[in-house]
Formats: sequence, structure tokens, C-alpha cells
Amino acid sequence: MDINFFSEFVRQNGFAAGCLAVLAIAVWRTSVWLGKEIVKPLFDRLMRFIDVAERVLCQQAADMAAIRTDLQRVQLKQEEHFEICSQAASAHS
Repeated sequence: MDINFFSEFVRQNGFAAGCLAVLAIAVWRTSVWLGKEIVKPLFDRLMRFIDVAERVLCQQAADMAAIRTDLQRVQLKQEEHFEICSQAASAHS
């Protein structure tokens, strides 16, 4: 922005309008910088974190299914063992 343009703007619109214009430009440039240097990198890290968390949760779900299957097998073996023990106890009575 040219200084002559700014001085002409202040002459036509007043000092308060000139200060408001400078403040608006400063806020706009600060917002652009914050978006590029802070918000965008944070957003990218958040997306990477969500991707990793999704993979971990999928793996945990698969592990839990495998554990459930193993527990069901153990329960069946225990029931078979209990049945055998019950039959053996009945035979000795």
C-alpha cells in the first residue's frame, strides 16, 4: 500500500477511518499468518492423529474378536472337562 494513497484516504475520510483501515489490514494479515503457520499445521497433525487412532482401534477390534474366540474355546473345553468329571463322579457313586 502506497503512503500517498493512505494520506489521501485519511484526508478524505478522517483520521479515525484511517486508523480503522490500518487496524483492519493488520487483523487480516495476522489472520492469514495464523492460518498458514499455526492452524493449518495443527489441523494436519490432528488428521494424522485421527488416522493413527483409527488404525489402532481397528487393530484392537480385531484383537478383541480373537480374544473372544479364544475364550469361547476355553469355555467349551471347561464344559467338556466338567462333564467328564461329572460322569466319572457318577460312575464311582
